[in-house]
Amino acid sequence: MPGQDGRIDTLVFDGARVAVSAVPEASAWLMLSAGLGFLAWCARRRRPFVGL
Repeated sequence: MPGQDGRIDTLVFDGARVAVSAVPEASAWLMLSAGLGFLAWCARRRRPFVGL
């Protein structure tokens, strides 16, 4: 359904309407970076450190 300025801002998928945002919210970036940091921390803990 076009908005007032002609852009499409909703997506209909299997009868459910989903709002589409062109720019991700700050909380989405925070969750992404926290998740990647957690995965890196887990990978680091699994490998023993081999020094020079």
